[in-house]
Amino acid sequence: MSKFRVLLVILTGAALGTLAVGDDKKPDKGSDNAKLLVGVWEASKASEKADVAVGDTVDFGKDGKLKVSHTKKDGKVDNFEATYKVDGDKLIVTLANDGSGSGSSETTITIKKLTDTELVMVGKDGETVEWKRKKAS
Repeated sequence: MSKFRVLLVILTGAALGTLAVGDDKKPDKGSDNAKLLVGVWEASKASEKADVAVGDTVDFGKDGKLKVSHTKKDGKVDNFEATYKVDGDKLIVTLANDGSGSGSSETTITIKKLTDTELVMVGKDGETVEWKRKKAS
């Protein structure tokens, strides 16, 4: 399975960014989401459509970069990085060279719920992943 597919599925359940474009009269949800997203999230539940293992992690950095650790069905761990940004309830992830040649691929994931401790994301095909924030060690 390509890193891009794995990333799509994993991120269907979590997210952060740096876009803060909003209206003066209402709070900028994207800005709130971007701030809340920063940190390490661990997959706690995934729909059958999702190719995510419970225990997979995504680390959203303040700099708009993320690191993914995905355990494959054969037990091997796949680690890779991408960039991201948040626009309201949308997480936009860009993966450089997804293995198909040069260039990059972009995907958008919907943030259904984001609190200090919980993250629920849904992909374009309805895959749902629930995440819990990992406590700093």
